[in-house]
Amino acid sequence: MDGSPLKILLIEDNPGDADLVREYLLDAQRGPISLEHAARLSVGLEQLAEHQYDAILLDLGLPDSQGLETFRRIHAQRPEVAVVVLSGFGDETLALEALQEGAQDYLVKGEIDCKTLERSLRYAVERKRIELQLHTAKEAAEAANRAKSAFLANMSHEIRTPLNAILGMTELALGVEISAEVREYLNVVSQSGEALLVLINDILDFSRIEAGKATLEHDPFDLHECIGNTMKSMGVQAHSRGLELACDLHSDVPRAVLGDRGRLRQVITNLVGNAVKFTERGEVVLDVQSESLPKNRVCLHFAVRDTGIGVPGDKQAAIFEAFEQADSNANRRFGGTGLGLAISNRLVQLMGGRLWVDSQVGSGSTFHFTCELELANEDAIASARPHSASVRGTRVLVVDDNATNLRILEQILRNWGMHATLASGAREALQQIRQTHAVGESFQLLVTDLQMPQIDGVAFVEELRRECGLTDLPVIVLTSGDRPDEIVRCRDLGIAVRLLKPVKQSELFDAVASALGISEPEDASAYLAATSPSVLLKPLKILLAEDSLVNQRLAVALLKKEGHQVTVANNGLEALEAVRNQYFDLVLMDVQMPDMDGFQATRAIRAEQARIGRHIPIIAMTAHALHGDQQRCLDAGMDGYVAKPIHAKKLLQTMKSILDDAPWESKSSPSSPTTGTTNP
Repeated sequence: MDGSPLKILLIEDNPGDADLVREYLLDAQRGPISLEHAARLSVGLEQLAEHQYDAILLDLGLPDSQGLETFRRIHAQRPEVAVVVLSGFGDETLALEALQEGAQDYLVKGEIDCKTLERSLRYAVERKRIELQLHTAKEAAEAANRAKSAFLANMSHEIRTPLNAILGMTELALGVEISAEVREYLNVVSQSGEALLVLINDILDFSRIEAGKATLEHDPFDLHECIGNTMKSMGVQAHSRGLELACDLHSDVPRAVLGDRGRLRQVITNLVGNAVKFTERGEVVLDVQSESLPKNRVCLHFAVRDTGIGVPGDKQAAIFEAFEQADSNANRRFGGTGLGLAISNRLVQLMGGRLWVDSQVGSGSTFHFTCELELANEDAIASARPHSASVRGTRVLVVDDNATNLRILEQILRNWGMHATLASGAREALQQIRQTHAVGESFQLLVTDLQMPQIDGVAFVEELRRECGLTDLPVIVLTSGDRPDEIVRCRDLGIAVRLLKPVKQSELFDAVASALGISEPEDASAYLAATSPSVLLKPLKILLAEDSLVNQRLAVALLKKEGHQVTVANNGLEALEAVRNQYFDLVLMDVQMPDMDGFQATRAIRAEQARIGRHIPIIAMTAHALHGDQQRCLDAGMDGYVAKPIHAKKLLQTMKSILDDAPWESKSSPSSPTTGTTNP
């Protein structure tokens, strides 16, 4: 608070009080204070309109205004000027209300002196100056945030539009007969495009989280299946690097929970993906334990352990910040944005947990995180616990050269009541079999890894069949790949089931049940769903509203390949005219188009069809992918949303879902629809 000159407006109807205030301010010690006086509120408002003041001394009891309304009128006209209220009596309630309304101070006339009045005015001016600076900074920050959001939305659209064509056309090209060399080239294009898509999504996701716009779902889901499916999706990446990938899901981990399955999967994928990326040999293991909490909640402890390069102690805090990696050389060598851990850290905090790391350089790392979930009723999830009674007591031999896998398999099988005998290789397993036969017993099931040193799994089974005569022993093999020669050799040996590692508990149980001849395994319905055609749709008449010629060609090729008839509209106006003149089963609507955008076109279509009692399904097919974009599409009257780049399966699944749920007449087309197809 400096001693700069101040210009004060005093609004006071009592001449004696006005003279006293003037006298006090003439004796100001920290700097000159000039005073102008108005005896009525109306006069004061006129002076405020014509002159600039640093502060206002305001009596609340004036001839033309009384109480807080006096302050409100002053504040409404000049909110940027500090106001100190003067009152003839000390009313604590009135003082509090005045301060809550925006007054900087409340003074009682009979209790002030020269120093008190000057100090109050100077503090009031300083507080108002800081308040205005904060308000200006807040507005600037909000404007910058809006500009950033607009930039990200535009960037997302501009990048996703060509990326949609790259990935879509590559997917179509891979679906035709081509040479192995060209297929390899196209796979590189596809993988690079998907990597770019991950980068875009990471940047957008981090932006949403930083802006406080990230929210968590609260839905029931099968925790075991969520973890198993997530690890399964990482298997190919790990096995391509020669790594073992395993998941140790402890028996105390509940199955039915309430929470955000997608966000939990995102965190696990980030941590396991990082572990795989920074590990050149050895293994990556996810360990999951739980501890009970009050009120039907559970705290889960996840630990992702690897045998990778490790993180230096002085870098372990920094890696959880945005765009940070422990070693810039590692960034160039292994790639990545440095956003994965920052995103995971914030998501874990949203889930009521924390994320940390234990690591030593050269000895690997263990990334831990905790999260809290609500327990759900088992009936709320689609799958149920395995009926372990049907396999209880079965004697099973488990063979794997990896000690971690061996321990996890033993734990799972013993939890089902099976009698598991372990062997770390083919030689030890053959010895176990001979010893068992020597005492008049036998194994009822063999579970073996395929990729083992010295004698691999197939050679082991061949010797087992030939030397031991165990031609009828059911065999389940665990493999890290799908080599054609391996598949043929397994079939020739009569191997019951092949499972790709890491193995989910549910699919292992199904394999055991199948190998032992037990009907209706737990995942039978899931197996049928997985092996049946992914999307079955009758031929449809589809309107495609899309302004990009490349995207038009991609979408038409994709849809015609599925047997659908496509009419193309280059903008919203053409789409509206087409719907007026032709019958369509479905509209695929881009959002950003010239002349009339997708939102405007959808609203116009909905307005016209409401008058005749129709409702054509409309699916947004757009490069907009920021928080709230999907809701904007739904609010405009669209029935579904698919973000670009478009994946054929995702688009067809969305179409099927919308049409299956549709109560409208488009399920059955009119007897004589207008025809006419325009293709680019």
